[in-house]
Amino acid sequence: MSARSAQQYQSARSAPSYQPDAALTFKEAAEAAGCSVDTIKRRHQGGTFPHVFQDAGDKRGTWLIPVTDLVAAGLLGADALVDVAETVATVKHGREAAAVQTALESARQDLALQVAALRAQVTGLEAQLARVVDERDFLRGLVTATTGGAGIGAGTEVGTGAGTGAGPGSGTGSGAVSGTGA
Repeated sequence: MSARSAQQYQSARSAPSYQPDAALTFKEAAEAAGCSVDTIKRRHQGGTFPHVFQDAGDKRGTWLIPVTDLVAAGLLGADALVDVAETVATVKHGREAAAVQTALESARQDLALQVAALRAQVTGLEAQLARVVDERDFLRGLVTATTGGAGIGAGTEVGTGAGTGAGPGSGTGSGAVSGTGA
């Protein structure tokens, strides 16, 4: 074999990389191995490729040779196969990424539910605060009305029970404001 044909043979053998589950037609196998299609056919007839199969999706019934058979027969170097560990890691990484994506989506949905519940709680608390502020303002108005020079004496009770006042002009009574001044 001349130096040039050896170089062509070597470049044809080492150039492409294939997945371990890849399969090639006779022509593709011959090109990848740097030999003739007739050599591939003879090897096939001689039983060199134990896993050869016909393409079920092809109406012509094209024969396909697994790349692993070509490597086992010595027609392709083992370096023609993509590192299986790298392929497995890539697939595993893809699965992990999908699992992480699913977990993130689930967490996102859980957080959205929690945010909605918290917003509803805030709305309820704001309404409760508004009622308390209204009640406070009402009570301030009552206190201001009872102590602001309306003639009501000190010690007047505000509430539902009866109350008595002590001091000038105090009286007795019941209700929200008790006692009136004279």
